Amino acid sequence: MTKKRAEKLQPEVILQIEEIISHNSYQRLLICASKNYFYVLQGYDKFIKSDLSLEITTGAIGKKLVSLYTWLYGHSGVRSQESGVRRGINKEVVGRIVP
Repeated sequence: MTKKRAEKLQPEVILQIEEIISHNSYQRLLICASKNYFYVLQGYDKFIKSDLSLEITTGAIGKKLVSLYTWLYGHSGVRSQESGVRRGINKEVVGRIVP
């Protein structure tokens, strides 16, 4: 998304966010967006209630995905090498993939 497109969409997106947040009782909210998409969300904070747990992910896409996974499941999904699973991928299955 370009910044110009983000500027055009921003007022409607903010209205939709207000509608969704004001008519539902969420306990947690995660915002995971690129810089341009986050620009569209500017102004969201005026609709966030004090009892709503808000987390905003930043950084590279991999870091954002780890944050999303942790937010959803309560842990990062990265396990020790002894378990045979790392980042949720079974090494036995990966070893059988032929390029």
